[in-house]
Amino acid sequence: MITGMRRSLSLKDDDYRLSFLYGNFTTLTRFTEADLERVVTEGLSPLYVSIHATDPERRNEMLRNRRGGPSLRWLRALLDLISTTCRNTLWILSLNESALGYLRQVVGMEEYFSHRINAMAVSPRHLKSAILQRHNLSGLRLHFAQPPPEESRRGRIGKLLGLRREPEQNYFDSLYRQSEGIFRSAFELWQESVDRVEGGVLYMRHPVEPSYEGIISRLTLEDSFILQAILQHGGLTPGEIARVFDYSERRSDSCIEKLISWEIIEPDPSNPGFRVCPEAGRLVRQALYRQNLL
Repeated sequence: MITGMRRSLSLKDDDYRLSFLYGNFTTLTRFTEADLERVVTEGLSPLYVSIHATDPERRNEMLRNRRGGPSLRWLRALLDLISTTCRNTLWILSLNESALGYLRQVVGMEEYFSHRINAMAVSPRHLKSAILQRHNLSGLRLHFAQPPPEESRRGRIGKLLGLRREPEQNYFDSLYRQSEGIFRSAFELWQESVDRVEGGVLYMRHPVEPSYEGIISRLTLEDSFILQAILQHGGLTPGEIARVFDYSERRSDSCIEKLISWEIIEPDPSNPGFRVCPEAGRLVRQALYRQNLL
């Protein structure tokens, strides 16, 4: 940036705004009280923080920055805010196991929260148990249809090998593959599999696994970048996509309409903007993986 320009025009690699807009990782070494207030009041999320080390002196060495260790105080400042507002605000933090391990050492993260929920993939056994527990509240008996011909052939091979599975187990195996073990996706697929209710019995169709090759081949690199941004931020509006990618609103609307027509994204029921359809999650991850974006 040319010298003499106002500070608000200067944007450096470690700026937290780049973390919010593009998913860059920040070390918080340039973070200020004003930045913290803006993040809280404007709800800037997610922010990606690189911790590197939990020992302040070691963090200074790794970052080659004397503010590396002291900058961990911003995590404590966030937890202080959580403590003072927890009586009227429900705080939910989304962390992976590695991040939780670091934050446990730095600030004693687990002491501030009463519950831990595994919101990611679960085991096939736990997924089946959760689905059936929810269904049992209806009081209906279950009847699972036979698998389609392709899976029936696999079933005959399994029978010859002594590995025969009942229709119910075949159903849940397919449900797990398509949902990738994510309960919300699995439950929506379960609801779509309902055929009819008759005589106190709920008849379930077998969830047919779709072929993604045709639609993945039609996705452009631009489509992939937009899907990656939506996945990272949990939902974006056309206006936000236009600002993130420096598009015109017309171009942003056109991209969104195309992805909606292909049933890849849908309006987010709990937030403004659009999210990836639960049943399209596997397709999107495969597409991004092929583009080296995941």
